[in-house]
Amino acid sequence: MTNRKDFDRTLQSRFSGEIVTDYGVMDGNSTILLVKAGNGGSHRGYEDKYLRLADHINRAHGWTVLSASNPQNGDKTLEGAMQIIREYAAGRGLEKFQVYYMGFSDGALIGARCGADYPEIRRMVLVNGPLMMNWHRTKAGILRFLGESATFVYGSLDPSYRYAELIRTLEKENPRIHLEIADGQDHYFSKNGFDLAELAERYLFTTF
Repeated sequence: MTNRKDFDRTLQSRFSGEIVTDYGVMDGNSTILLVKAGNGGSHRGYEDKYLRLADHINRAHGWTVLSASNPQNGDKTLEGAMQIIREYAAGRGLEKFQVYYMGFSDGALIGARCGADYPEIRRMVLVNGPLMMNWHRTKAGILRFLGESATFVYGSLDPSYRYAELIRTLEKENPRIHLEIADGQDHYFSKNGFDLAELAERYLFTTF
């Protein structure tokens, strides 16, 4: 898309001295999509994949989008992001807002573990979060989620695909949790020119 919109601005939050998280912002309505990159990932994503996602959602649905980087050794909670969102909403006079969340790899783990702490987060799409990393913490976090839905998505070529059936056990304990498998996709969803907007359209708007 040659006329793709760029972010309207970039906000920042600081964690532990010099570690800075960038938030690319596209202005929209009171529904806010928070995108969280994988460990070490930028707010734009490799070859602008998060920018393309933000542009699609902003144009198609009018949502505000904040796309967050994920510095190594940075803030592995959602407190910094939610503080940025609250300040942004206050600055625009949004008395009420709702947040939808898409996290990728380590960003998916952060959502699973911390999303329940923020009632503003209504739906989550958690893509290829590593399941071999402290599963008990991930399980404890996601079972507390009381929003509308939390959808785990795994590519069949992702290293965690072999453990994805663990999510099936959680579906039985929390009906908000769902597992979806994307056949033929790897950790980065890089096969066959896949566009991350397809995941957003398929799972952020699905009523299970």
